[in-house]
Amino acid sequence: MRDCFFEEVCSGSIDCDTCRSNGLHYLASRVYIPKTNIPLRYLSTKLADLDLSGDSSTINKYFSMLGELVDRGEGLYIYGAQPGTGKTSVCCVLLIHYLFFSLRIDPYNVDNRRVLYINIPEFLERIKKSFEGEDPDLEGLLAELTDLYRAPKLILFDDIGAEKPSDWVRERLYSLINFRVSNNLANLYTSNLASSELISRVGARIVSRIEGHSKPVELRGPDKRRLSW
Repeated sequence: MRDCFFEEVCSGSIDCDTCRSNGLHYLASRVYIPKTNIPLRYLSTKLADLDLSGDSSTINKYFSMLGELVDRGEGLYIYGAQPGTGKTSVCCVLLIHYLFFSLRIDPYNVDNRRVLYINIPEFLERIKKSFEGEDPDLEGLLAELTDLYRAPKLILFDDIGAEKPSDWVRERLYSLINFRVSNNLANLYTSNLASSELISRVGARIVSRIEGHSKPVELRGPDKRRLSW
């Protein structure tokens, strides 16, 4: 199906006509996918299109054990100093794959968000601004993310460590990550920093939570975002 975000992961396991007639395609494309907050440029990314340089064996193993590892609350910390190596791309593909996995189990429960993309610099900026004035949308999101019955099973914290937050903002980030780790909710992280370097940006407590439940993976190589024409 040309307009299906699950084309790669589905691989014909569900007949396209059946999917459409049962309303699954509509729910996936109009309800579940928008709730993920995945940027548009990453929605069409396929695992087969990714040319990963680095520890791709760990990433492949995570894909092969995706449902089991998410259920155990285990994630990945994908890092690399060079931008454009595919860190965010591979994590967004993982979100799509897990969303498909969850929909196979429970396709019509539209109340809960299954997976979520969070850009950390933008997220922290919103938290900082909320100190100066109310942000009902942010407070509603934080309430959802710290509610065990509504929190997504898998979250991507993209570009963590890109900036050093204030103590107040860092505590709110810690509370969110600690809640998820304590309740076996899986997280993916991308960063330009190794976890040892991340301490100076977000603090030892956050890094300890990340290292305790996320396997580190370093990606290297040239910047693949550059236009080739």
